[in-house]
Amino acid sequence: MVRLGGREVVAEGLRLNFWADISHRCMTASWPAFIIGAALVFLVFNAAFALLYWIGDQPIANVPNGAYIDYLYFSIETLSTAGYGDMHPQTHYGHFVATVELFTGIFSMSLMTGLIFARFSRPSARLLFANNPVISSLEGAPTLMVRLANERQNIIGNATARLWMFKNIVTAEGHTIPDSMNCRCPEMRARRSP
Repeated sequence: MVRLGGREVVAEGLRLNFWADISHRCMTASWPAFIIGAALVFLVFNAAFALLYWIGDQPIANVPNGAYIDYLYFSIETLSTAGYGDMHPQTHYGHFVATVELFTGIFSMSLMTGLIFARFSRPSARLLFANNPVISSLEGAPTLMVRLANERQNIIGNATARLWMFKNIVTAEGHTIPDSMNCRCPEMRARRSP
């Protein structure tokens, strides 16, 4: 199942790899899913770097009893580039892991900033369509009319519309096949309702 807007479409034969288009997944995920995903990635990175500190031979100063939780806290401070200063690398191994973690933190922060900016600045239409289209006579010809309203209550300029209509046709052999028609309306006249 693939979600397109408010609809679910069955896609057969399409193999979806989670990592194939991760940027698209980040842009189309709901806000709660995006935030939870970002938090999980943050926790996984910190847990991995804390494990690297923990397996070293006292790579960080002022860690009582070499507890994993303290290395986790140090990792969070380092990855987020906060660096409170009471704990710091004291061996070459500790400096190396902290350097890799700082690079990862700076890279991930800039990536998250870009994704959040892109999600906020992405334009989206807010059009409300009538439930039922109407067929009426316009200039002596039957015309399909679809009513819509702009939910943002601003002016729409240079609007174009495209309408796809699907119907089943029967071939000479008696087989039913779907057929589609594509209509493009190059000019729409905006009318205000009273």
